[in-house]
Amino acid sequence: MSDIRKPVKCLAEALAVFFIVITLFSSAYIIMESGHECEGEDCHICHMIEVCETIIMHTGGILITFGAFLVSGLSIILLVNSHRLSYINNTLISLKVRIND
Repeated sequence: MSDIRKPVKCLAEALAVFFIVITLFSSAYIIMESGHECEGEDCHICHMIEVCETIIMHTGGILITFGAFLVSGLSIILLVNSHRLSYINNTLISLKVRIND
């Protein structure tokens, strides 16, 4: 693996873990506080539940968008590399070329 790909891979892994942790903690907060005693319009817990729901909705959209870009990018890279590697790995024997002198 080249030196350029290592930081990008680490950053992608850290970002994925960050999104998963945020989503899990937001879900846990909603589950724990769903039966709280509401104080009315100025209830801080209800406000935090709304914030957590917004985070979950936006995180899901971000993950879907990131996944789509990742899959399409990897598909393009694999397509280009497979095309390039097909020329590199071809030998006269693999192409079944007969050299007559």
